[in-house]
Amino acid sequence: MEYLQISEKEMNGYVLLNVTGSITTYTYTDLQDRLYSLIETTPVCVNLEKVDDLTSAGLGSLLATLELSIEKEHALYLLNPSAAVRRIIDLTGFLDDFNVISSIDEIEVE
Repeated sequence: MEYLQISEKEMNGYVLLNVTGSITTYTYTDLQDRLYSLIETTPVCVNLEKVDDLTSAGLGSLLATLELSIEKEHALYLLNPSAAVRRIIDLTGFLDDFNVISSIDEIEVE
């Protein structure tokens, strides 16, 4: 069974989501709902270091959140995407569209 664990931490000027597991057709809605809710009011950093699988449904939810973040003028950061996640985003040509960072020190808050 696929699982997705999401923990949320309030930081100084943004919210950090630590995600573990697989972002797939069966699990992406949990992440998408949380992201949509948060990005309405604050910048969000999603730590993808412990994500072992990202399907088209998961990528679609990240892209939809990116569009919403632009509309709401709240940044979306992808922190340390695992090799599997980075490969999927890169192969689909969307890697340059995201703010991919390797440290929370790279987050710019206003």
